[in-house]
Amino acid sequence: MAAGGLLIAVALGLVPDEAAFSGFANPAVVIVALVLVASRAFENSGALAWVTRAAARKSRPVAGHVAVVGSVAAALSAVINNVAALALLMPLDVQAARKAGRAPGVTLMPLAFATILGGMVTLIGTPPNIIASTIREEQLGAPYRMFDFTPVGAVVALAGLAFIALIGWRLVPARRDRAAELISTASFEAELLVSEASDIVGKTLADLDDRAESADVVLAGLIRAGQRRGRTIPSSVVATNDLLIVTGSAEAIAAFIRATGLHEVATDEEAAPPAADQSRAVSTDGDKPAEPRDTYVPPEIVEAVVRADSILDGRSAASFDLRLRHNLALLGIARAGSISRKEVRNRTILAGDVLLLAGRGVTDRALLDQFGLIAVDRASVAPFKPQTAAIVAGLFIAAIVFATLGWLSFTIAIAIAVVSDGVRKAKKQR
Repeated sequence: MAAGGLLIAVALGLVPDEAAFSGFANPAVVIVALVLVASRAFENSGALAWVTRAAARKSRPVAGHVAVVGSVAAALSAVINNVAALALLMPLDVQAARKAGRAPGVTLMPLAFATILGGMVTLIGTPPNIIASTIREEQLGAPYRMFDFTPVGAVVALAGLAFIALIGWRLVPARRDRAAELISTASFEAELLVSEASDIVGKTLADLDDRAESADVVLAGLIRAGQRRGRTIPSSVVATNDLLIVTGSAEAIAAFIRATGLHEVATDEEAAPPAADQSRAVSTDGDKPAEPRDTYVPPEIVEAVVRADSILDGRSAASFDLRLRHNLALLGIARAGSISRKEVRNRTILAGDVLLLAGRGVTDRALLDQFGLIAVDRASVAPFKPQTAAIVAGLFIAAIVFATLGWLSFTIAIAIAVVSDGVRKAKKQR
């Protein structure tokens, strides 16, 4: 919309051709871009996901939930982009609403306002603050500092949070949100590969009940050498290259992957995926060893809806050889009222299905569009690494301190932090 408005203004002669893109020379554009990069680094570190999962609990009453999650949202949006903070918390908020049996809209609207309120607290909380700071520097010779907005912004944010927690959420119409249910809480029966790196090898399915309950998934059984086994079979001891059958939402399945190490997960610091596991599983009951499988999974899994014109409609993942030819692994299919005993890769895909996908091609929008798929949600499966989170947070805090003390301009300080994090990742890749 912004680009369209600019081009129309140029076409009508309201803006000279030579000045059409002069705004990109403004330091505010660079600062906003750097803050977005820093926000993504925070998200990739896993620290924010860990904090948000701890905040969103189903047991709290609505007022308490809005107060806690809203406070976390406001705090995050004070240091990262508002939209990024909202995108992080929305799936968890919808999941908490589903568990508590309430309409998601009751808490989603307060959550959106909480991120707006938090954006007023600091200079980088929202792009308009950065733009106002740049204009002030041009007009008065001095920009706003990092916490110049805080005395007023913090008071307004706290007052706003108190209002939405005590009164505001009660004004939201309590109606069923079918779109949120279909997209954010679709239930998948997924098949998750057990790699050698997982600590669940040698355990029975009953031993995994606590982890499954904590992640909010249901263990339905496992597949070994093409044979499906129910969880009640005494010999169902997990072995390398088994496919563990779990049922739950994408976020819950991602949490279960993180908790069990079901895949050799390549984090964002790793440039190349690990080689396929060439060993063969040793069966615990004399069955034929399972065939080796590629155990690579990227830091995210993606939910994608099958369009009506999709080339996958009426076909199976096996018929397209998605994993070998396109670096896509089909983990599960969500379809209302449908239960199948076939392996996921052999099931017929229909328009309107929601697919749970992983693999190196899962972030390639052009590839998803080629298959007629619309990505609607994603969930991180990268394990939380405290040392990585500490480094990212340390760089960002150091940039804020240096800028606040006047030792460096904020633009230079945040740029150094972003470049330093990039150098750290490059060294890990080598």
